[in-house]
Amino acid sequence: MAESSPPQTVSGPSSFKLPVNIKIGLPQDIKTNLSFETSFELPCYQEPIVAALLAEAVAFCGDPLISIEDLKATSGEEATDSEDMWLPNFIIDAFLSLLTTTCKNAIAVKWERFEKSGEKKLGEFLEKEKVSDFDLIFVPCNEVGNHHWFLLCVFPKMQRIVVLDSAAGKYIKPTHQRAITKMWRALISVGGEPSSCDWSFYVNSDDDMLQQETDYDCGVFVCLFARALALTSPLVRNADIIDVRRFIIYDLHFQSLSPMPSTGVQVGMYYAVDYVTTSILEE
Repeated sequence: MAESSPPQTVSGPSSFKLPVNIKIGLPQDIKTNLSFETSFELPCYQEPIVAALLAEAVAFCGDPLISIEDLKATSGEEATDSEDMWLPNFIIDAFLSLLTTTCKNAIAVKWERFEKSGEKKLGEFLEKEKVSDFDLIFVPCNEVGNHHWFLLCVFPKMQRIVVLDSAAGKYIKPTHQRAITKMWRALISVGGEPSSCDWSFYVNSDDDMLQQETDYDCGVFVCLFARALALTSPLVRNADIIDVRRFIIYDLHFQSLSPMPSTGVQVGMYYAVDYVTTSILEE
């Protein structure tokens, strides 16, 4: 059962007035959707391509805004500290955009548009994109000056706004409240002032779903949460997140989502194979 927060204030590191009643705990249908977990290993036929991309032996064919530095940060293989492993916004935006090309009933709002637009301008964008026609809106959130990603999900037809956070507690963070409030006010600015009584607002608690075990994998979990909701895919256990990072690079390069878990080598498909040859020279 979702636990309702007090209608006016929330407890936690900071207390403040709330414009809407935000509940701590996910609706059962979303909680169930995010309850499936799996182990994961990057398929052997994908690894050579990823290695070649990171070595700049193969040109990256994905979003041109993504740099080699972004790819290396995503892989984490040259990281000297946790900050080097944070997923850049261009990676997350590109992944969510790729996801919505597969899931036609979903749309993604880029990080910069949500973060740097005022509520009215954001509302105008939502109206232009006819977001009310979609089942699901994804918004990656990470306030300037903050160092943590979480996913804001809007379900227009179900009249829900939900925050999914991989480092949640049992309270509503100020960043959650501000993101929900901004999206709500943007919807109000173009939607004829829908009643907050008709909508519901949720933030997950730390025991609702899988949580990150590091201080740098939040961006990966944003991608996994979105994929789980859009495609009913399982979440991947923390021990295998490093392979998920390389998996994201592979999919962004080919601009196509691979099955998760992998279906293995398929007949009629082409794969890169790394051959090692040993030569013996005789004098």
